[in-house]
Amino acid sequence: SAAKMVDASWWNTYEFKQLVWGKWDAVVIALGTNDAKSERTDGPPNWKYDLCNVEHESELKSCPYARDYADLIHVVRRLGNRSGQSPDIYLLIPPPTMKQGAFNIDQTVVNSVLPRLIRAIGKHNNIPERHIIDAFTLLGGQSWLDVPSTGCVANMTNISGCSLFCDEAWCDQVHPSDAGLQAIGAAVTSSIALSQTL
Repeated sequence: SAAKMVDASWWNTYEFKQLVWGKWDAVVIALGTNDAKSERTDGPPNWKYDLCNVEHESELKSCPYARDYADLIHVVRRLGNRSGQSPDIYLLIPPPTMKQGAFNIDQTVVNSVLPRLIRAIGKHNNIPERHIIDAFTLLGGQSWLDVPSTGCVANMTNISGCSLFCDEAWCDQVHPSDAGLQAIGAAVTSSIALSQTL
């Protein structure tokens, strides 16, 4: 979770300590899905609905998630591998969630709020648009609207995103299958390579 005051904040992990102990050429921030846990889905009260459903960049100040995400960007900016330079920072919009309440995650937050909120956070924090990696659209985007309330199943080929979440070995509605993870990995690699040529 990018937010600080939630049930499993990334700020309190060993992985966060590893990040700040290191120096980096590029950092991809890929957080947000666990922030969407809510009491509405019988989970912890991570998401603050009334404060974070922003329509405009000017509304970010009222959103605790946006403030904590911006704080993380500021921390990362101090971790450049080259003296006096920030690493290249990329923001990954989370993939869609294919079933309401899976892992106590609010599907509406992941699929409707985070895609525009993370773009607004990036813009507000001077992250170039080409450094926004849109895993939401890549892994089916709005196709989640066509998914039955029971979620995706393996071999559901009539809905584009389902094949990237469900295969014969894996199908939990939140975490991509191997094919979905490979698609995200290719998008991250492509974004970094493109930025290095500009």
